[in-house]
Amino acid sequence: MAARPTTSSPACGYTQCASSVNNAASHQDPGFIDHVLSKRPEVARVYLPPDANPHGIPDIEYVAMFGPAPVVFAFHGYPWLIHQLTYRRHGHHLLHVHGFRDNGTTTTPSDMCALNGIDRYQLAMTAVEHVPRLSGRAGTLLAMLAEKLDAALAYTRQTGEDLPEMSDWRWPGGTAER
Repeated sequence: MAARPTTSSPACGYTQCASSVNNAASHQDPGFIDHVLSKRPEVARVYLPPDANPHGIPDIEYVAMFGPAPVVFAFHGYPWLIHQLTYRRHGHHLLHVHGFRDNGTTTTPSDMCALNGIDRYQLAMTAVEHVPRLSGRAGTLLAMLAEKLDAALAYTRQTGEDLPEMSDWRWPGGTAER
């Protein structure tokens, strides 16, 4: 008797960095996708949305999307997963992925991102370091960003809250609340 295919049961992994002000670290499972991808395709498959799945698009579209320029990518999971999905792609060496590093505590959303290297300042620093036309003024920009990061971290340590410029930030022209 031939083996019949087994039906699958969908599973959802909720990975989100710094969404819970009270205890962000305990509400994450950034290894969920890593775990599923380690299984044989007949056992488990991962389907990501088209804008977050560079592994599943043709090479010509990948190059058109990412081009020959450096790309700084903030991923709310383990960064090596993105590198594993893109290691055979043209320009892989230009992909700079920041992601969850298992650093965290009960803290603020922005502080949680800073602890894991995916805050606005560290991402901007990486971008400045990899854009050749900024090389002449990179030192000044990097120092300014480091100062702003230090100030944000100090404010959080003193008050237990994020800087208002972070916690009160909204998309320009947007009406939706966070």
